[in-house]
Amino acid sequence: MDRYKVEIILSLGLSELILILVINVPHFLGHNGLVAAAYLQKAGLNVGVFENREIIGGAAVTEEIFPGFKFSRCSYVLSLLRPQIIKDLELKKFGLKVYIRDPSSYTPVLKEYSNGVPKALMLGRDGDENRRQIAQFSRHDAEIFDKYEAFLAEIVSAIDPLYDHQALDIDAIMNGNIKAKWKNLPSLYALLQTGVLLIVFLGLLRYVLLHHVMGEVDGIKGAWGYAEGGMGAVSSAIARCAESHGASIFTNSSVKAITLDSKSKKAVGIVLKSGEEISARVVLSNATPYITYTQLLPNEALQEEHVRSIRNFDYSSPVAKINVAINQLPNFTATPNTTNKLPGPQHRGTIHLNCEHPKLIHDAYEDLMKGEISKRPVIEMCIPSAIDPTVAPSGSHVVSLFTQYVPYKMNNSPEWTTVARDNYANAVFENIDEYAPNFSKSILGYEVLAPPDLQKIFGLTSGNIFHGALSPDQLYFNRSPTCPNKSIKGVFICGSGSHPGGGVSGAPGRLAALNALSYLQ
Repeated sequence: MDRYKVEIILSLGLSELILILVINVPHFLGHNGLVAAAYLQKAGLNVGVFENREIIGGAAVTEEIFPGFKFSRCSYVLSLLRPQIIKDLELKKFGLKVYIRDPSSYTPVLKEYSNGVPKALMLGRDGDENRRQIAQFSRHDAEIFDKYEAFLAEIVSAIDPLYDHQALDIDAIMNGNIKAKWKNLPSLYALLQTGVLLIVFLGLLRYVLLHHVMGEVDGIKGAWGYAEGGMGAVSSAIARCAESHGASIFTNSSVKAITLDSKSKKAVGIVLKSGEEISARVVLSNATPYITYTQLLPNEALQEEHVRSIRNFDYSSPVAKINVAINQLPNFTATPNTTNKLPGPQHRGTIHLNCEHPKLIHDAYEDLMKGEISKRPVIEMCIPSAIDPTVAPSGSHVVSLFTQYVPYKMNNSPEWTTVARDNYANAVFENIDEYAPNFSKSILGYEVLAPPDLQKIFGLTSGNIFHGALSPDQLYFNRSPTCPNKSIKGVFICGSGSHPGGGVSGAPGRLAALNALSYLQ
């Protein structure tokens, strides 16, 4: 870190400095932390951002793993970034451009699952074409598909506003604050309590399913896209906004600890790994709740119940990400490439492999339950360069493979060795070859990110890309780390471990900034 710049900020009045923290283990400053920094700086506060690595972006980062090939190394598609944030932070002005994917999905079906003839299901924005595609497999499903989409849209319309508002303070509700406010209207109080119970039961909905039909791009509901230049372009646009308003971002600056006043237990600053101490009234952490509360804060300052809830939070993740550079497009048997070698509609969206029958997914999950790697992993393939020409050399392409299911630790090996990674990658490639026989031969290089790698490189506890599972019991006011630790003041989680969760929405960062502003007032 540039010490001289820190001294200048100190001289300008660190009493109002807001620190967006990044942990002292290898980790990127995530997009949520940058969103929080931008909002706080726009509000007139002096914001210092401290990043362990030389680049920013967290999981939303672009890296040139192989010369000329720019990968969205972890997160790879964009849709959930809140329109309010795009507008407030003027992200298009600061360089954000998104290519809409249409068709949005392509699912080739092996001949053993399609009466001996390879078929494919391709879905996009054209309703008539969607029904025609589905009718290949089921006329009944084609007829009711519009009703199915309308049903999901109705649910999404109810859930979507929750992204932009703080979760209810359930403690305040249970402690009778609402009852006190409405003490003369007992019937209304009863109704409010019923509503709280309803919200709890609504958590039984399959949120992760909805998570992938929510969002929008350029006002088109449910659309997903690729950020030009990769996901790092999202983080860069947010950072440029923050810096344009005066925020200071320091890279290569590891944070060792959050410091508290010994009596009041209020945040008073941070200690860098270099030993430098920096004072602040508020500290925002973009690290996972587990790292923030168990590694950065002093244990004696935490309530036992809060520590227990943090440790019991489900951070498990069965995902491995594989980044691949190829010299020719996958040639799917179900939808052969054209002779001009240009990307076709089958290459634009998410390509779903080993998904054509529920038994395939069930068997893959059963392997995980045995502590084994799935023999036929569920594979989601994306080829951003099919739409965005800036991320790969002409004629070549970058491929993101989001694969499931893999254990953090395997029964037959305590660690993911280089051999284990290569064996897994080759197994995935062999599976892809069944759908596109030329795939393995087209590979120029690849990188495997198993759960331990996602933890080590990106600071994702147990490799969970959402900073904690998006299960019904860990959402909204049940997203345990979001609940304030009453014994500590002025420390806020601004990453995906807080409401409303992960998915490159920016919402946790914005809500954390609003919390911090309320606290300072």
